[in-house]
Amino acid sequence: MDNEILDVLVTVLIAILSSTGLWGYLEVRRKKLVESAEKDLCICNDTKKLLIALAKVQICQLSIQYIERGFIMNDEADLLEELFTPYHELGGNGSGEVLYKQAINLPRKANKMKGDLKDDVS
Repeated sequence: MDNEILDVLVTVLIAILSSTGLWGYLEVRRKKLVESAEKDLCICNDTKKLLIALAKVQICQLSIQYIERGFIMNDEADLLEELFTPYHELGGNGSGEVLYKQAINLPRKANKMKGDLKDDVS
């Protein structure tokens, strides 16, 4: 009796594995997973490009501001470096890097106390 049940189970298993319906389903499922992964990768690449562009805009604006002013405060240099490091690691370069290097090499000034800032406003 056990052999008969085993024979039936093996027969059913072989029938399922050899059916085109099962393999067709698995192929459709695989294609959906691949498409989903490709879409996620595309979104990831677009997000990376957007982050690089936003960082570049910020780096360029700040760098130009400091270059026109002729000096950079220590905390401004730290902020600029914090922006530039991930920007560069993500693949950003070009004008963002050129302006960053010009700004970061400007003469440094120590940070002022909050009460001293009103003396600079004119």
